[in-house]
Amino acid sequence: MAVPKYNEMFPSIIRCLSDGQAHPLVDLRNQVISDFGLTDEDVQELLPSGTSLLSNRIGWARTYLKRAGLIEQPARNAYLLSDEGRKAAKRPEKVTLKYLMQYESFRQFVGKDKVPDTSADAEDEDPVSPE
Repeated sequence: MAVPKYNEMFPSIIRCLSDGQAHPLVDLRNQVISDFGLTDEDVQELLPSGTSLLSNRIGWARTYLKRAGLIEQPARNAYLLSDEGRKAAKRPEKVTLKYLMQYESFRQFVGKDKVPDTSADAEDEDPVSPE
């Protein structure tokens, strides 16, 4: 299987954090790898810049969830669900870009009132241009 798009990782990250504990980034990564059955080749895939495609997409997924207010970062390399995130954890499969658009903080982050493009033509390294 190919590395999923960043928005496809939202449910995995929510599930990983649903136990109420703070988790390091490696736990989020392992959850995504497990949920999507990624191979070693998938995990080692690089972007033209030389950075890990998987790490890049997890980073964007984490940023989007944080900007929507679903996850918090209480310390460096520690992530946990916010109150809103705990609500979303009841049905993590429903957490999509469209779902995130209900939050004003997320709409301000993306700078528009429409869902960001996740088509195959969208740029992986910068799915949203905040400025």
